[in-house]
Amino acid sequence: MIMRYIILFLLFIQINFSHAQSNSIYLHTDRDYYFPGDTVWFKGYVLEEGLLSKNVFNLYLKWADEQGKEFQQAVAMVSQGITASHFVIPPAYQGNELFINAYTNDPDCPLRRPYFKKIGILQLGKPIPEQQSNFPKKERSYNLFFYPEGGLLLSNISNQLTIKCMDGNGIPAMAKGSLTDDQGKFLGDFQTDGAGLAMIYFTPNLTTNYFIEWTAADGNIRKNSLPSAKLGCKASLITENDQTVIQLQTNIDSQSVRIEANLQQRFLFKEQVHLTKGKKINIPLQNNSLEYGLLQVKVNNTSGQLLSLRTSIIGQEQILLRPEVSLQRGEGEKSGNRLQLQLPIKESAKLSISVTDIDVPIDSNESILTDLYLKPLASDNLIAPQVYWNKSKNRDSYIQSVNWFREICYSDKQFYKDTLLILKGQIIMPKYRWAKFYESYRNLLKKEEKSKGVDRGASFGYQDFGSSRMKYQEIGFDSLGRFSIPNLIIFDSIETKFSQIYRRLKFEPFSVRYTFANPQQLRRPVYIADSLPQRDYKTTDLIQLESFAPNFTVDAKGQRRLATVVVHRSRLQREQERVQKRFYMADVPTNVKPDAVIYPALDSNVIKRSYDISDYIRKQLKSYNPQRNTKIYINGIEQSFTNFESNIGDSGLFEDAANFPMVKYYASLPQANNQPAILLFQSSADEVDREIGKTVDEQTLMGYMPITQYTNVTYETTAKKFNSPKDYRPTLYWNAFATIEAGNTSGLFTFFNNSRAKGFCITISGVTESGKVVYYREVFK
Repeated sequence: MIMRYIILFLLFIQINFSHAQSNSIYLHTDRDYYFPGDTVWFKGYVLEEGLLSKNVFNLYLKWADEQGKEFQQAVAMVSQGITASHFVIPPAYQGNELFINAYTNDPDCPLRRPYFKKIGILQLGKPIPEQQSNFPKKERSYNLFFYPEGGLLLSNISNQLTIKCMDGNGIPAMAKGSLTDDQGKFLGDFQTDGAGLAMIYFTPNLTTNYFIEWTAADGNIRKNSLPSAKLGCKASLITENDQTVIQLQTNIDSQSVRIEANLQQRFLFKEQVHLTKGKKINIPLQNNSLEYGLLQVKVNNTSGQLLSLRTSIIGQEQILLRPEVSLQRGEGEKSGNRLQLQLPIKESAKLSISVTDIDVPIDSNESILTDLYLKPLASDNLIAPQVYWNKSKNRDSYIQSVNWFREICYSDKQFYKDTLLILKGQIIMPKYRWAKFYESYRNLLKKEEKSKGVDRGASFGYQDFGSSRMKYQEIGFDSLGRFSIPNLIIFDSIETKFSQIYRRLKFEPFSVRYTFANPQQLRRPVYIADSLPQRDYKTTDLIQLESFAPNFTVDAKGQRRLATVVVHRSRLQREQERVQKRFYMADVPTNVKPDAVIYPALDSNVIKRSYDISDYIRKQLKSYNPQRNTKIYINGIEQSFTNFESNIGDSGLFEDAANFPMVKYYASLPQANNQPAILLFQSSADEVDREIGKTVDEQTLMGYMPITQYTNVTYETTAKKFNSPKDYRPTLYWNAFATIEAGNTSGLFTFFNNSRAKGFCITISGVTESGKVVYYREVFK
């Protein structure tokens, strides 16, 4: 009857609490180590309830140095649980590590560590320190640690005991030994695996003491006593292919307890159960009705005191998939390699694939599995969790040897719905001026509405780097000057121009304060972990790293210059190009480059003040001599006068420099009989700005991080292979948008060696539609 009641209760709880789990995050970067100034390409995975999230749209990111000092923040757009972008490491970055924090719009859970990722930085010209961790070097010593299943040894009941051996630096160590009682009776032996873990079973009693006698690599014989057996109750977890069974038992005649189960800090159920000595209560959980993750079962007495705690991973043998990889390798420098993948027949997945030069250091201490399911819930920083996972013969023993957060993070997603970010702003001016300004604005609206039936506001213009011209729209603002642009999704950055439409308000000075991301989200403190043990670099490694030639050159000052850079045009450059296109047909045809080109109408001093064009030319063109006869051309037509200073006003031209968008000066122009020439390009009457002096707020705003396809280098032809310069790419291939459908092999992924062609490392990460994680890393020499 108890069993039936609890199973029904579980079904009820799943329906009511299935939306209480925080999101899990993983970032896969194209490499583990970079040089200052390098571009880091990444793909982000966001999971909700064990599956790629359909409800998260924004991933907030922060970058910090080794001291936790934040130096950059951004927001990446998430679609179907996936995001992909890139960022540049500051060229002057001096540290050996860089940390990334990532989080979603979920409410903060103080008991859950935010996602963080460490990136290694290689500093040229600096020796790499041998100690890259905060763990002090100690003399070689060894220690054993004991973890009874459920947290205690129960007398007269079979107990599972996990044994962990570590050296003085916290590194797993090999040990072997035996279990004896205080009479010297042999009860069993053990030998730790590659993760320093072993498991032993025995049935203790209350009046006997138990000991572990063991030796480590140094051959010294040591002896440790085990915790005493007790009276009480405990929880065990029995993992099967299709279900996980919670088993409760006690060695007390009769006992009432409260059992509570959590999955990834998500509340599953809580219920009071009556236990009887000699009888086990089994509570089966169907694995297909639960997401993958860390299951914690707590048993408390009726007063709330913890009696037993048991932790395990749901589906720990199925959660991680290693794809079958077929590789056709090329031979020699710049040769092609073909990669093909296959997953179990029923699995579809979204993947990211990186291939790096074999000389680029790698850090395999962590992976998509550890970042999604282990690191966020560990109460202490985990040391090389992926190494433990790979080397543990019984992974359940590793889970039991870690201290996990026990508390639950309650949340309700209906109060934290995520939406795409839109641009918001507020007009800023002194309070004493704003009241009068807004009153005038409302009066103008009333008149406009009566006469034309429309409700007008301000003019908002925007232009991204991919657009040839600025787009404008009218927007309204409230009594506090606040407004929003609902249909504008910003990627990378945009240029903005904000001004008033009503002429009476156009000359009132103001500024605009814009917001894009949620300010509260960006105020979260930065979290960085203590440095974790890394590989010890030997002399040969230092030589190898010093000779590693990234894609840069060194100038005369010893500064690194990247061979390929992304150049963004400034707003002024775009305006100058626009002016050149506007007067292209009005120019004097010549192959001679002008000695000087000025843009009076784009000069902020001209816009703010009234400048005579002759005074402006004399001030800006240092090589211009007003005493010499100079040929004058206006919009490509030669003028009859040659004395520019005395005739410019009499020619009927507007004398204001703002009427001339561009002026070219030639010290010698062939079309002018090799005399000096000034080419004036004059705006037409309808192009002349009659509102010079109006207030315009112009800014550059950052939006979502750019989504850009990585350009992989290819050598399709023999001619391209041999006619191209030396290739020292550290990243040979990066694909953030790889997919594989159920029952199919992937398409061929082709990548090319660099000029060294010494080998490469392939790393594949991903998530399947069923919530399994995909991980593959292999070095090919």
